[in-house]
Amino acid sequence: MWLNDALISYADSVILVYSVTNKDSFENVKNLIQKVRALNLNDIPIAVIANKIDQCKQREVSAKDRLSLSAEYGVEVFERSAAIPTEDLKSILVEMCKQSQFEKRKISRSFMAVDAKSNGYQKYVNSRSKSYSALDSIKVLSDI
Repeated sequence: MWLNDALISYADSVILVYSVTNKDSFENVKNLIQKVRALNLNDIPIAVIANKIDQCKQREVSAKDRLSLSAEYGVEVFERSAAIPTEDLKSILVEMCKQSQFEKRKISRSFMAVDAKSNGYQKYVNSRSKSYSALDSIKVLSDI
């Protein structure tokens, strides 16, 4: 599992994604939450997206598992399907911005989205050299 420790330690928010059709990806999310909390000294918001909810017959991670994860780690867990166009990830990004109060200031750190299934980071915005508003970050991250 590869994650850049420096990116984690400077992140303002983290979004983790697991597949409901892959129990291992769900277990990876638990490890990633612990890693984020260990490396980041701030109490940053962590959101988890349960993906592929349209594939009910192949489901390996139950709604009960999802609720348990949320309660045990104190994270928001959203169920979505990337295959269904009406399932909008932008609402999750907006909620994360509200939680970390990005709309009240410029982003000064990294915002990253992590895909637990592939065990690596997908994309991040690092604004040390360029200032982004919260809405700019939502646009960039919604393109992931």
